[in-house]
Amino acid sequence: MKKVKNAIRYLLVLAGFLVIFKLFPGYFLGLMIVFLIFLGIYDLVALEFLAKKMDISLKLPKEPMIKNNKISILMEVQNPTIFFSGDVTLKMKIYNEFYGDSIETFFHIPVYGKEKETIVLPIEFQYCGKIRITLEEIKILGLLGIMERKKKIQKKEDIFYVFPKKMERQENIKRQEGLTEKIQRKNSNCESTNKGSDFIEVSDIREYIPGDRMRDIHWKLSAKKELLMVKEHVNMSDTRQIILLELAEDIKEEHKIMEEVLEVTAKVMKSFLAQGMGFELFWWNERKKEICHKEVQLSKDISKVTELLLDAKVYQENQLLENLWKSKNHRGESYVWIGKDEKVLEYKIIAKGKAGVIAKWEEG
Repeated sequence: MKKVKNAIRYLLVLAGFLVIFKLFPGYFLGLMIVFLIFLGIYDLVALEFLAKKMDISLKLPKEPMIKNNKISILMEVQNPTIFFSGDVTLKMKIYNEFYGDSIETFFHIPVYGKEKETIVLPIEFQYCGKIRITLEEIKILGLLGIMERKKKIQKKEDIFYVFPKKMERQENIKRQEGLTEKIQRKNSNCESTNKGSDFIEVSDIREYIPGDRMRDIHWKLSAKKELLMVKEHVNMSDTRQIILLELAEDIKEEHKIMEEVLEVTAKVMKSFLAQGMGFELFWWNERKKEICHKEVQLSKDISKVTELLLDAKVYQENQLLENLWKSKNHRGESYVWIGKDEKVLEYKIIAKGKAGVIAKWEEG
């Protein structure tokens, strides 16, 4: 059908020139008609060959990208024929699987005969996610601008990840803010008679032995028993640290909440590792309808766990994971929860982001 329309367009233009030539004959007009006939034949042949033989592929960086940073996508265009076109339109679909968003974009490039050309496409992503790029269609325009040929492209997909900005400098992880120092300061002010209930857990309470540190004395209990009592602590790096990540967002916020959640999460993860503390990250995978988890001990594990997070999908029910966690009867286990909560008590907050996003400590 498209070929018929193109042929009709061309014949109408040619017929118009012939009518003008009949009314006003002339050498120059005759040459124009001959040239028009030649270009018409050329376009018919060239469009068919280009559509069949021309090949286009994408090359993306292997490493994850950082949001709001410009990167270059390499597009290789290979044309083994002798024909060329001044205007080839590429239809590209960009789909963010994490948010479920998609956009279509178009690129216009010239294609020359017998050439393999690499075109650099600058691109920038505003949001994090798992990005799927698909070349869906090419449209080749003839030299006359009248005829065109469309070609569907199959299996030209490329997938990559866009990380939060806090992931930008992994080599500087030891310089990150010591969020865990806040945790340790909280613990120094906590006193308990119950085994394991302090923020940095108290493994036991015993009588004072000469040589014990003064700051480990449990003053309240000592006054009650009229005998010096000392707290024995378990180093946080020797216990399982739990982070619950809430991948919930408000659709009215246009991803602003979730972007802050990911930034705060990256900050907390790097700070834990900077203090030599591994942790286990839990999140709800809306795509699989299950709670997923990943243990992180080294800085290189952060990239892998971030990819797993972006493989999931956002949901709208806030504190879904925390409620599920509590319903699973995880009693006695303390955790850090990251999400939006504007009503949390200030003393529980260990890190803050924008738009009400916080990381809070909850004792088991």
